[in-house]
Amino acid sequence: MEHNALIQILLMLLVAIVAIAVLRRVGLPAILAYLFTGVLSGPSVFHWFTAAQMHSVAELGVVLLMFSLGLEFSLPRLWAMRRTVFGIGFAQVFVTAVISGAVVLMLQMTLTEALVLGSAIALSSTAIVLKLLNELDWLKQRHGELSVSVLLFQDIAVVPLLIVLPLLADTHVSVELNNIVFDTLKGILAFVALMAFGKWALPRIFDEVARARSSELFVLSTLAVALITGALTQWLGLSMALGAFMAGMLLGESQYKRQLEADIRPFRDLLMGLFFISIGMMLDFQLVLAYWWQIIAILVVVLLGKSLTIYFILRLFKEPKVVAIATALSLAQVGEFSFVILSLAVSYQLLDTQISTMFVMVAVLSMALAPWLVRHSVNLAKLLSSPDLTVTNEMSSAMLTPQAGHVLILGYGRVGQTISRFLKAEAIPFVALDLDPTRVTEARTAGEPVYFGDACKRAILKQAGIKHASMIVMTIDEPRFLDNALAICRELAPATKIWYVPMMTSIWQS
Repeated sequence: MEHNALIQILLMLLVAIVAIAVLRRVGLPAILAYLFTGVLSGPSVFHWFTAAQMHSVAELGVVLLMFSLGLEFSLPRLWAMRRTVFGIGFAQVFVTAVISGAVVLMLQMTLTEALVLGSAIALSSTAIVLKLLNELDWLKQRHGELSVSVLLFQDIAVVPLLIVLPLLADTHVSVELNNIVFDTLKGILAFVALMAFGKWALPRIFDEVARARSSELFVLSTLAVALITGALTQWLGLSMALGAFMAGMLLGESQYKRQLEADIRPFRDLLMGLFFISIGMMLDFQLVLAYWWQIIAILVVVLLGKSLTIYFILRLFKEPKVVAIATALSLAQVGEFSFVILSLAVSYQLLDTQISTMFVMVAVLSMALAPWLVRHSVNLAKLLSSPDLTVTNEMSSAMLTPQAGHVLILGYGRVGQTISRFLKAEAIPFVALDLDPTRVTEARTAGEPVYFGDACKRAILKQAGIKHASMIVMTIDEPRFLDNALAICRELAPATKIWYVPMMTSIWQS
């Protein structure tokens, strides 16, 4: 029996590898490959596993995803973008959810189902849109900035949804108002208590972990914090994902943010893959074939309705027509958090499996169309709008304006500090990475752009802007570090000059 289970796991992994490789070749996201793997592995085809068998492990993927989201939740950043995030972002989520919910109610469905489906439709794919905007170098363009702002609010809006869904999961026919109020207050008190404790305790814990200079201990501590806080909020009757989000938010302001993100990413991506596989196992192809025309009709209505809603909201906020159309097309799809909401709704028995299957299929198809819509959003916007030379020129010039090159310093010891002083004297911007928590804390207190991070990790170097660096300076003598970091830097920035400065005794250039 165990032998058969092992073979089934290996076959599932093989299917996932082949599917990801094929879909990536044609420019489609890996999420679709995981869903396809789930369909083949589930009851619809080979019946190797069921969604219930993978649910516990797959749920950890959502927990780590919310932890990563919390790391990006910066209050200063939100305040700087408050108009677009809380103005346009709130308007998009609220209006889209209300319109979608109203349509669901018109189809003779319950208020709870309208809330769940309206919320799921209102969300877009942060992973797909941000990745494509970054690849196309459109993050600095107006429609890119608006897309990021709306996606940021959508991610924040997931948090109250994670609180509301368990509250609606009452076995009685109706949910009493006083129970909702009591559970909401309990959630707020738990939130405040964890925030107060975590603000004081978590940075000190990671200070001690960082001093141990053990990458294994750092990774283990990160996973433990995310899972323990998740287990605590679940014990309080709330969602595990909410606790993980809170832990990430508390650590997002610390000097360990970039290292935490880099360490958690492999586990998050793997477990999120299992989550999407479990979603794929829920798909009943007999049901899909029986209702195929309804699924296509819902897909068209969702894409058109969501695009028009976003377009009119942006026009009300006085955004140019081309920008409004490009943003609307970029955000027209249904997002990965919609799978989370639909999955939780089914597990809490708030949504019928048949309805969930249809909307999961709609989400899958919309995400399959998302790369094409994002890549062609600007060209389609120009075709669909009257010529606006000012906006067109602004959008084109933003793509051609190079970013100011900074110097990336790997190692902020005595040599790195000396080099940074020379750079400051010449008004040359720089970013430094170091693994000594005390040194990083002292430098950041002094206002220096120094961050805790392992320069042998690609994710850390990408966050430090290695692709836009005018020069890389390496100041550490450890041979292992030097070889690994040099190879990764050369891979990520092949045209950038690399200088090695060991204790100021000699200098070589790569």
